Amino acid sequence: MAFEWKLDDTAKLASFWATILVAWWSYGCFWKLLEISTDIKIDDETKERMEKGLEDMQKGQQEMKKGLENVQKCQEEMKNSQEEKINSVEDRIAGRMKEQIAVVEKVGTEIEKNKQQVEERIEGVAENFSLISQRMEDL
Repeated sequence: MAFEWKLDDTAKLASFWATILVAWWSYGCFWKLLEISTDIKIDDETKERMEKGLEDMQKGQQEMKKGLENVQKCQEEMKNSQEEKINSVEDRIAGRMKEQIAVVEKVGTEIEKNKQQVEERIEGVAENFSLISQRMEDL
């Protein structure tokens, strides 16, 4: 039984050796960084500048936090203001609708009154006509 070398086997082997190479390189870099980091010495002036820079960054963060709180507060106030305006407009619309309904109801009652008066006058004319007819007959 002969062993056949396939392209897939080559890729697997290359991947394996690449992993070994990266691990070896990373291990070497780690020890080199560790060696360098132990040799770093910071003078007092550099340390003070770094501390001042850190304090400035912290102040900047606090200012940003306050600014964000102000923005949120303004957004909340604007939201409340818009809700009040919407409620005010809704109330005005409801008031106008009630006024219009009252006007329509009043017009409806006026129409009914006028209709009733017309009917009463028609009945009065009919009675008068009948009285006139009787007098004519009497004469």
